Amino acid sequence: MLIDFHTHKTYSDNTTFVRSFMIDQTPDENRFFTIGLHPWQVADFNLDKALKIIENFCTHDNCIAIGEIGLDKTRKFFDLQYKAFIAQVLLAEKLNKPVVIHAVRSYNEILSLRKKYTKTLWAIHGFIGNKQTAFQLIDKNIYLSFGKALLNPSPKLQQAFKAVPYDKIFLETDVWKGHIEQIYAAAENMINYDFESQITLNFAKFANLENA
Repeated sequence: MLIDFHTHKTYSDNTTFVRSFMIDQTPDENRFFTIGLHPWQVADFNLDKALKIIENFCTHDNCIAIGEIGLDKTRKFFDLQYKAFIAQVLLAEKLNKPVVIHAVRSYNEILSLRKKYTKTLWAIHGFIGNKQTAFQLIDKNIYLSFGKALLNPSPKLQQAFKAVPYDKIFLETDVWKGHIEQIYAAAENMINYDFESQITLNFAKFANLENA
């Protein structure tokens, strides 16, 4: 079964998907989900209250990660984003949960923080960076999730995607309304590789389902 690693929509079919919930949403606990204080929301919510909400939902078996959290330099309040990101990473380490990261023009900061916070797995969602950045992230044991940009990839993204080890790849739809099948098809056409089994293994490791 195909896995949609990061989406904001609900599927009506049998796709295995991980729905990303904002802090002001109530997760559907019958499906895999993540929840976190998004960097776009850091000025709108009390951080301590947000952390309590996240910790409460993390007790559920279907909560596979804290996220999406992160750093976005195209938005305001970067100091608050940074504080919220570290607080949520610390919570993830306390709860032994991986994190799903929204990173925009902030890979240097993410890489620097990864040197200090290494206890759980991290994944960058919606990766569109270059090959060099991809290797820097992978070297820090960070997974990369690719989305609809694979449908019409730039040469830079093609080069990066082809260079990433298969055991560090996820595929996602995010806010795109299309189906994950289309992104799998684009990925497989680019590399001539069947990603379904490998991403299933990657997901089991990332979500700590191997011994579940």
